[in-house]
Amino acid sequence: MTIDETKQVIDKIKIYRPTFCTQFDKSEFDKLKLEWFRIFEPYDYIDVDRKLDEYFEDNENFGRYPDPYYLTKYLVKIESKMKPGIMYISCHICNKKIEMCNFDKHFDRCSSIDYVCRNYTKYFNKTIDKSALCKLSNIEFGQRYWEFCELLVDKPGLSNLEKRALTNAILTHYGKEPLYEIEEMARKIGEEND
Repeated sequence: MTIDETKQVIDKIKIYRPTFCTQFDKSEFDKLKLEWFRIFEPYDYIDVDRKLDEYFEDNENFGRYPDPYYLTKYLVKIESKMKPGIMYISCHICNKKIEMCNFDKHFDRCSSIDYVCRNYTKYFNKTIDKSALCKLSNIEFGQRYWEFCELLVDKPGLSNLEKRALTNAILTHYGKEPLYEIEEMARKIGEEND
């Protein structure tokens, strides 16, 4: 798990248990987050999140706070899930180790999710739940991704180069001819770098 995924787990606990961590100031909360990250790091976010859901669904836990060690109990570490003789590549976006044969597919989705999250924050001043995007089917994510791109292309603050690249991507996605030539785009990049 990453530190961001750890924060998502803690934020989810706060939703179901609003008094969780209210007594901590920012520095104490940061220490708690780092300690939980240390415990969660060897595990998959999906597994920990599922265990947290099970914790909240259990009536015996009503009103109680989950413990990071409870949430990782009986989970299989990422390293143990790796198959011997298979090559893995670390994704530089999410830091997960992905089988080499699945890396291109993973990287395409991961970079698209990262693009949506960054630009949603930058241009709409809101955050979006990465884990919710990860859980979407490929078809549903694809639909939402292109809907987002269509909203983004008209946002003020987008550079001319970004608008042109995004316009071309949207047009070609729908099977239309791109509006801007590659040479023109390359020239614009050269002008912006000078």
